[in-house]
Amino acid sequence: MPLWKRKSPEERVDELIAEAESALEKREFERALKAGQKIIDLGHTYGFELKARALVALEREPEALALMEESVKLAPGVGKLWSFLGEYRSNAGDYQAAHAAFARAAEIDPLLEPECLLNQAIVFLRETQPERAWETLERIATPTDLRLRGEIASWRADTLLQLGRNEQTIELCTRELDWGEAAVAADPTVLDMLTSSRDELRIAQATALWRSRKDGEAALELCYAAVKHTGSRGAGFELIREIGGLDASRAKCFQLLCHGKALTRFFEKGVAPESVPETEHGYLTTFRVLADTPEEALEFVERSERREWGEKFRSLVLEKSSEAPDKVTGCKGIYFRGGRTFYSGRDDKS
Repeated sequence: MPLWKRKSPEERVDELIAEAESALEKREFERALKAGQKIIDLGHTYGFELKARALVALEREPEALALMEESVKLAPGVGKLWSFLGEYRSNAGDYQAAHAAFARAAEIDPLLEPECLLNQAIVFLRETQPERAWETLERIATPTDLRLRGEIASWRADTLLQLGRNEQTIELCTRELDWGEAAVAADPTVLDMLTSSRDELRIAQATALWRSRKDGEAALELCYAAVKHTGSRGAGFELIREIGGLDASRAKCFQLLCHGKALTRFFEKGVAPESVPETEHGYLTTFRVLADTPEEALEFVERSERREWGEKFRSLVLEKSSEAPDKVTGCKGIYFRGGRTFYSGRDDKS
């Protein structure tokens, strides 16, 4: 009697899916490609999505689009494949074909209708048709999926801003942010899935408050709350600079080397936080910041970095870059964060 048991095809597919997802998380895209192809060879359509995601990560977008076009020919009755195809067609600028793919996905699988309508609205925005985007968004019934509800709300807010409906934007953002607070209070585990959309809503609300009421204090509070989670969120920093009457085109680009302390577990990717010892390490981090003064540059970093990343930053080096801001960052009003260098020891204050 053999001591081992041959894995069933289902078990092998599950194993490969886990491998591909892990490889994507670790940015091992070639490994993800191979695992995705093996999943396809075993007859599981999820392999197409995984392989396409790896191709996009490798900046091979035309191949990803061709793969998804092939997928709907091989499995025309799978609505999810049509939905992914719509996204890749939209990214390639083929908007009419994208609309057709999303419509086909919702026709095959009515459960996909909310996300397909959202994606069609995004396509309309790319086509500079915000009125049609809003009409499409209004057709979406409130989904049970919390992440999708948050995404729909943030796109509704963005669309209202494009339409110049500032007061309506404020009302929507207030309502949805209150809903988010209640959802997190009821179940703290949903915080991560709602963080991005809630930050988008904060920035939209701040923009509307500034445009319609010139309420700089409230707008700044919302912006800084949002960019704490996503320091490179350009819209938030651009609004911060606008409120302060700052001209980003004349701003200097400062380079900062900052020192702090943090718990290692906040930097472990793909690992459950509770499984990582809370070892305190010192670290050095470089930033490039668009600002008018050194003090403003440091304030941007101090107010925008996540609080989990340790004690208040102490700037060790602060110097102006000789490069023009646009050449350094590619856009105005934001900052770029470089890599961190960790060090440990009894004396991490030096």
